[in-house]
Amino acid sequence: MIYFCIIEWIEDIKTRLFEKKIAVIEAEPHLLRLNGKNRSLLLHLISTGETDSESIENCILLHEDVYLSRKSLVIWRIISLLGSNENRLHGRKMTIYKIDRKSARDFLNTYHLMGDGGGKIFLGLYSTNQLVGLAAFSKPLLMRYEDPPYYSSELVRFCSLPNTTIVGGLDKIIHYFFRHFETDDIVTHVDFEWSSGRSFEKIGFELIERTKPLHFKLIDGKRILVKENERIPSEIQQVSNQGNLKYRIKRNR
Repeated sequence: MIYFCIIEWIEDIKTRLFEKKIAVIEAEPHLLRLNGKNRSLLLHLISTGETDSESIENCILLHEDVYLSRKSLVIWRIISLLGSNENRLHGRKMTIYKIDRKSARDFLNTYHLMGDGGGKIFLGLYSTNQLVGLAAFSKPLLMRYEDPPYYSSELVRFCSLPNTTIVGGLDKIIHYFFRHFETDDIVTHVDFEWSSGRSFEKIGFELIERTKPLHFKLIDGKRILVKENERIPSEIQQVSNQGNLKYRIKRNR
């Protein structure tokens, strides 16, 4: 059953996407709180224009608080998921440079839907001296309690400029990281509400688990992770996600 509801933020995103030649079919909203102040909406997305043949995603679960806080980035992310970016660059023609923490933080807070997520190693993809893509990694960590012990790193964030597809960009960065840093594998967490993870599988990542949902409290429009057994006052709005898909790629793939 398709359920249509007149809610201002939902109508706003439908209008914005229609201007980008993207049609939206909305499934029944999920109430994340009994008083219904914050909603999430399952969106089926259909591009009515030309798309990239590698387009793989057409369904997302969008939360009201995410849209209201990052409207433009939500629109650009949806366009990218449908393979409708206007700019198409090739990773093989790019150069990778290690960049400083501040520059990486500024780029991620500007262009990544979830903003800066930390990390210690930042690799930028440059096209004609312009930073067009960025990956943030943790430092290799010794998994000393494994048998045998091994080193592991996490890909914390990856993003590119809006309206830009970097063909082979992430794959190029993964190869670079294995060549220049002593790690036996790289793990990453894919937001299940936004992706099936198939783009990672295409470059050699393997799904190892689906994590449990995380619970947040909303303070001034920002999500703060709820600690285990933390008591939240009734006036504080809460939201839960659908968990992540955890992927792993080994050095010798």
